[in-house]
Amino acid sequence: MNVNSSKSDVIRLIFCSFITKESVAHDMLEALITDINQYSLLLISTTSRNSVQISRLPDKNLNGQPVANILLTDRKLAQELFRKIDGQIENILIDVERKQEINLMEIANEVIKRSRVLPYKPNDVTLEAADQLILHQLGVDLAGKKVLVYGTGNIAFKLALRLLEREVDVLIEGRDPEKIQSIVTTLNMIKPRYSCAVARPHQEHIDFKYDGLISFLSSEKIIETKMSIHIKPSGFAIDGGIGNFQGTFIAAALEKDVSVLRLDVRLGNPFLFAGITSLSDENEFFNTVIGSNQVGSMKLVAGGVIGEAGSIIVDRIKSPTQIIGIANGYGGLKDEKQFTEEDRKNLHYAKETFI
Repeated sequence: MNVNSSKSDVIRLIFCSFITKESVAHDMLEALITDINQYSLLLISTTSRNSVQISRLPDKNLNGQPVANILLTDRKLAQELFRKIDGQIENILIDVERKQEINLMEIANEVIKRSRVLPYKPNDVTLEAADQLILHQLGVDLAGKKVLVYGTGNIAFKLALRLLEREVDVLIEGRDPEKIQSIVTTLNMIKPRYSCAVARPHQEHIDFKYDGLISFLSSEKIIETKMSIHIKPSGFAIDGGIGNFQGTFIAAALEKDVSVLRLDVRLGNPFLFAGITSLSDENEFFNTVIGSNQVGSMKLVAGGVIGEAGSIIVDRIKSPTQIIGIANGYGGLKDEKQFTEEDRKNLHYAKETFI
């Protein structure tokens, strides 16, 4: 009897704990979206960290407009969230980068029927923010500089490549030596052919100084005091993963007059806004530039459309202002010696009609 009672108590305790967690998460979700219908745009993203199921991040400001921002990592909460906000907000941007098993875009496409769902890549926004901050710290001409990139993930790799493209020597540090070497090999393989910059594994015994350090790690307090040894005075240390630096590292870096910064991704907002604009129904390029149009026997093409031979290539399909030439049918322009009588007639008509 006591054994059975004990088992019952355990089962009841587990059940109550599950219900409590579910209830807390549900209540948290309700609290997060009380004002969601006041926004015209919502960003929903995920993270590689497992510490938070759902949270409301600070609003972003894009082109003067507040944008709601929610982070979540749980599939059931994602389904419930999407059901509740569907139709309450006009545009929902979904993080398409798979940082965990959860696939936000797949869930959104299953659940959301009234709001407009658009993809976005927050890692790219973070990359642009990091690039801008480094340019601010070191100046626009980075040739010959040396930067340590601590991390071997998506953003770290992209930033390392960006720095190599800017002629910066890049040192890669991380926890997996084999992965570090693979990344270094790949970076040196795909960098611009004539770039003098080189990627290499970081080694503590190196005898040269680097101009800055930037970390992108999913763990906290990884960057130790010794990592400050080779940073030049008046160099920089950027915490891109937020919480990567140990207190002793920060103190040692500040002692050397190193600028210690946390990466503020608001630096990337102009790039985020540009990406959103490119996906909108009002995108000028897709509405007025690219396309093809038949005018009598003459065909106009613009915006990269490869026309058949004889098509008139113009600068924009709506209200063109410039004639580029006559298509040769395989992606280039006809030489004037190749013009047919029909080509000359259509070219004259186009100039008289549109330009």
